[in-house]
Amino acid sequence: MAASLVQQSRYRTEEALLEELLGSAQIASTTEEILQQNREEGGQRLHNLASSVRVYPGPPGRRSGIFGDLARAIEEVQERLQFDQQVELYICQDPYINASVTSEQDRVLVVLTSALVEKFPHEELLFILGHEIGHALFGHEKFPATALAGGTEINAFDRARIRGWQRASEISADRCGLLCCRSLEVAGSAVFRTMSGLGPDFALPGPEHMVSEWEQLLHEFGKVGEHSDWPSLTHPVMLLRMVAMVAFWRGVQGDGGKDADEHPDSEVDGLLQLMDPFRTAIPGERTDLQEFFIWGGLCIALANGEFDPEELHHIESIAPAERLEVVFEDGPPSYEACLDQFRSLALELRPQLKWLEIHAIMEGLITMAYCDEEIDEAELEVLVALGEFFDLGEYHCTEMVREFLT
Repeated sequence: MAASLVQQSRYRTEEALLEELLGSAQIASTTEEILQQNREEGGQRLHNLASSVRVYPGPPGRRSGIFGDLARAIEEVQERLQFDQQVELYICQDPYINASVTSEQDRVLVVLTSALVEKFPHEELLFILGHEIGHALFGHEKFPATALAGGTEINAFDRARIRGWQRASEISADRCGLLCCRSLEVAGSAVFRTMSGLGPDFALPGPEHMVSEWEQLLHEFGKVGEHSDWPSLTHPVMLLRMVAMVAFWRGVQGDGGKDADEHPDSEVDGLLQLMDPFRTAIPGERTDLQEFFIWGGLCIALANGEFDPEELHHIESIAPAERLEVVFEDGPPSYEACLDQFRSLALELRPQLKWLEIHAIMEGLITMAYCDEEIDEAELEVLVALGEFFDLGEYHCTEMVREFLT
């Protein structure tokens, strides 16, 4: 397979967003700290060797059984993606279908669960392994997104942007998996098997079925208008991933269909925005919703009567300097003044806000309150007061805080 096709398969919005994220001084410095700590601690390969079964490639003439099948699959994937790093494959005991990839020194470490190995035929394993090696090919595993988003140093907008990048990175990896299995039907079957948990004895529906199911999901989403989990998910919903692969494969096959003039990446941009209230997967975009973080963040920072330096730092990392100059031009605002500003903003925009946006705003404010690694009673009271402007009761607000902390 031509190297250019593999490199061109990368979802360009994902690549641009990663570049923009690393252009942030705060994210770049925190990333380096996390990576340095990981290098010092090491131990991932040790953990794999101790808790999983390593698949030894062995000479081609002596391969048999599942180890031989997996060894051949890895070699096929590396050849098709022209990936020449050393890859070690492990199987861990787990009843859930899953796969993961990490790197340590000069090795790429791929782990498959026993449920996945038992249920996926060879062609679908090519898709799964291609997906995981795709992450390594594009350097995704070297960006500690989960640790960054779970830390206290990252502000609400950057946390959302990191999650947006994580979802976008799955699109790039899916395309590598598709290039390895070379069949939209096989990729669709692998996606359906992942969703359903069905084993190899079942003939599974093709991609057309999942595209039609996506239409059903969109119809239901249009009626309900909310799905509170979506902004915090690190992966796109499976049906969305299937639709994105169909768009990409049309381009690869030279069949643009009715949307021949639209680049597959543009179509994917629109799909991912459904899961992203701030459109953080689109590099450079900001919305007026940041005003909620300014005034709500100031309320939280003043919860105990005076500005908390850490919380103020989060606000400064979200708001443009010129905007904060206006806010502070007559001196530090009072808690009551900040609350009034938040109330006015909520009254003005509440009719236009979707539940996804309200949920993301509240989660961002909770993140600000937790930047000192605790949420005290005064901060909780402020969060409840802010939530009331979105018609959220005390129970709902405290549950959101509890879910965040757990």
